[in-house]
Amino acid sequence: RLNIFGNMHADIKLPFLEGFNYRINYSQNYITSNRNNFNPQGASYTGTAYKNTSQQYVWSLDNIVTYVKSFKDIHNINLTLVYGVDDLNISSTNSSAQKFLNPELGYNSLESGDPTLFSLSSGAAKETSLYTMARLLYDFRSKYLITGTIRRDGFSGFGSKSKIGLFPSVALAWVISEENFLKLNWVDYLKLRASYGASGRRGVSRYDTQAVVSSNPTIIFGDGGKTTMGQWISKMANNDLGWETTTGLNTGIDFNLINSRLNGNIEFYLNNTKNILYTIQLPLITGFSGIMTNIGKVRNHGIELTLTGNLLRSQDVNWDISFNYSRNRNKIVSILGPNKEGVEEDLVANNLFIGEPQAVIYDYEIVGEGQMWQLSDKVAGVIPAGFAPGTYKIVDQNKDEKFSASNDKKILGYPDPAYRFGIANNLSYKNISLYFFINSIQGGKNYYKAYGGPPWNWNNYEFITHKNGPKGGFDYWMPENPNAKYRRLDWNPSYEGRVYDQRNFIRLQDVTISYTFKKSLINKLSINNLRIFASGKNLFTITKWEGWDPETGRGIDAGYPVMTDLTLGLNVEF
Repeated sequence: RLNIFGNMHADIKLPFLEGFNYRINYSQNYITSNRNNFNPQGASYTGTAYKNTSQQYVWSLDNIVTYVKSFKDIHNINLTLVYGVDDLNISSTNSSAQKFLNPELGYNSLESGDPTLFSLSSGAAKETSLYTMARLLYDFRSKYLITGTIRRDGFSGFGSKSKIGLFPSVALAWVISEENFLKLNWVDYLKLRASYGASGRRGVSRYDTQAVVSSNPTIIFGDGGKTTMGQWISKMANNDLGWETTTGLNTGIDFNLINSRLNGNIEFYLNNTKNILYTIQLPLITGFSGIMTNIGKVRNHGIELTLTGNLLRSQDVNWDISFNYSRNRNKIVSILGPNKEGVEEDLVANNLFIGEPQAVIYDYEIVGEGQMWQLSDKVAGVIPAGFAPGTYKIVDQNKDEKFSASNDKKILGYPDPAYRFGIANNLSYKNISLYFFINSIQGGKNYYKAYGGPPWNWNNYEFITHKNGPKGGFDYWMPENPNAKYRRLDWNPSYEGRVYDQRNFIRLQDVTISYTFKKSLINKLSINNLRIFASGKNLFTITKWEGWDPETGRGIDAGYPVMTDLTLGLNVEF
């Protein structure tokens, strides 16, 4: 592997224009890679070999102009202009062979392999990005602040109609604590701020707008079984694919009070995202499974709160506590737009519903909590077709005494959290200190739900021997356990409901206790600092979730449990 890279820049200042600076940045990276391998034991000891080569060249060029000026020490401006480009070029060749008649030269003689087993592939890729920005910052007496920005970005991977995106924004701030009417002893700093603007996300690969033609050796039936190279269009083109844009309003307040004993910020945001980059499913009759496109509009809003306070401060005792809280909600406003009748429909195949969050749990609703058909129901002949004793009873949503996915599924909840919070504590008494952090995610009534129970279609032997099941196994239905939480494991019902549990948890995530020896003691040993400590991570979690970890939402059938780490340490500085 060979890597040749360089970074260079130059600054130009004009003596007759104070505060002016022009900087040019240039960076480049050229990488070549050669991977060669011969395995004499491969292909039943007849030998396999390959030679793969690749080259990558990437470079970027930035032009940055800045002008910083202060007028009468009360007006301050900072102007920045940027124009840049980056470019990526990739090329590769891969070849392989098997069943060598003469293995002496190995991968340096691939032609010595069986010609019918040769493999050859090659590829190349190129992408370019352009970016332009103008930004002006102005403040008056460090009290009133305004920032205006406009970006113009281009990406070669978008369609020819939408390669360029324009994203303006403006931000305002008012440092109220600098006003004479708020010269209070207990207010150290107080600032109101608000911003409104647009940002773009490209979120596509370099060739997502173009059709893809795939090829493979193909046998032609009806022509003596001859083999030829078959080609077909495996991905559709979309020349209208363009930037995903988010326009948002952000307001907040920053404060520092009581001689810095209490500080923090409160922030509220409201964002609207449109032209969302999304792969929608297509009917298989079209020959394609989906297509990347710009669809819909999503509204996002939330609040974030951070507080840090010093509760105790004395010569021997100190206690700092930090609290953070966040809550976010999103709602789909539009998907594909109105149809010919002026009505906009949900995209059920993709689990997208207008007026609902982007992530939903859309499934059959179980009657009651884990109610199932029993053996007595079979004897009475009341079990519908597709069900059996030990399978869930599901709600007939449209009450037509029939079951179907289109008529009887509904939104049961959401996997997103209702809110999050964390509490960090730092306590110290003389040379002893204690730190612990509590992390929590809560779901309210309908949020932060998932399925975490046993997998379906396992026989008892496979279930018992699988990984690390919970103590005592799952509470699944058997004739001798008719009131179980989970249905029987050896049946595949036609209409499958599931028990979705909330993943609420409170976790003692980090704890550290330490003792620092007194200087008077360790100086005699020619030691500058001596500290012993013990720490633990994920010590315990309060939750009703039955899976491995409520934070990841993984059930017992996949993933791993949260590991508890314990550490005992000694820090010595000489």
